[in-house]
Amino acid sequence: MNIPLMGNKNEIKADVNIDLNSDLGLNASYAIGKNFLLYADGLKIHSYTSDPYSNINEVLGHVGAGYYTRIGNHGRFEFLGGGGYGTTNSTIVNHLWGFGEPPSIETLNISSRLYSLSAQVDIGFASRYFDCGLGLRLTDLMPSGNYTAIYTDTAKKIF
Repeated sequence: MNIPLMGNKNEIKADVNIDLNSDLGLNASYAIGKNFLLYADGLKIHSYTSDPYSNINEVLGHVGAGYYTRIGNHGRFEFLGGGGYGTTNSTIVNHLWGFGEPPSIETLNISSRLYSLSAQVDIGFASRYFDCGLGLRLTDLMPSGNYTAIYTDTAKKIF
């Protein structure tokens, strides 16, 4: 998630995130005016476990615009909104998919395009050398593709 914490017109912020699974995240923001910004972020996920088995491959991108303002010299507040696109090709086996009942889905295969709309609010602290913020992004993720679920013998269909 991109939390720019902008403070001035023409300010540029960018970062790269890499974790131990070689997942990659990119964030970039540009303040186009005294209180307005553009942003983009992207994420590539590849996660594999053997027991229980899962193989998750996702690529997601997101762009948007927002309003930012200063709170005193170092405080920041932002409201962002945007949309995104991505793909997933994933298999999950033997996870608990019971939703409060005994597990009913044994295997879930997903091959899909992902569309999203989001709204985000951030509050934080920014200085010349250090930024710290808290953000909340609400996302409506709209998949469009193929889903296959293999149910256990006692399954109730939930999809």
